[in-house]
Amino acid sequence: MEETLHDQFDVEDRMADKRIDSTSDTSVAVADQALDNSYNAAAIRDPYLAKLKGDSQHSPKPTISAQHTRASPSRLAMTTQRKTILTATFGEYARLNPALIASYGGEANIEKMISTNIQQANAAGFDVDNIAINPEDPADSIKRFEAKLRSREWDGLLVGWGIRGNQSYTVLFEAAVNVAREVAPQTRLLFGNAPDDMFATIQRNFPEK
Repeated sequence: MEETLHDQFDVEDRMADKRIDSTSDTSVAVADQALDNSYNAAAIRDPYLAKLKGDSQHSPKPTISAQHTRASPSRLAMTTQRKTILTATFGEYARLNPALIASYGGEANIEKMISTNIQQANAAGFDVDNIAINPEDPADSIKRFEAKLRSREWDGLLVGWGIRGNQSYTVLFEAAVNVAREVAPQTRLLFGNAPDDMFATIQRNFPEK
């Protein structure tokens, strides 16, 4: 009788182990599919990721192993760590304020400073884009600004000194900040002090990079 019960318990234990293994395999498969879907969705939203995804068609995709650990190719790590920054500046409309341009050594010098800062930011893992604000057409500028904010998820929004440092543009500055808070509340607000202060401002607000 004891041997019969022992055999019965042994069979039940083996059946339970099989159920656990089956459940584990199913969970891993579901997790792998979710990871793959997330990877594809990110590539659709971000042209940078889309290019990298196209370059890695023949590379193994990251998966979750049976031990619930994920492979982390260096390419995937690089893409997930990059941050997106939108800058709101006068851009080409700065020409409407000759005194402002002169205060920074002329248009060519300003372009050089901005280009250098963008290169530094890119090298440090930030993707920088700009929306040019026309102070003589604030309604259209805010409309375009809102559309740009909605176009993707931004980690940071840097508002240039030209917009916020002049009392004449206070209403424009307020409108830009309020739109940002409404449309992209998760986006961190950054405030630069000069064309050559962009990268330092980004680093100050994202020291982990």
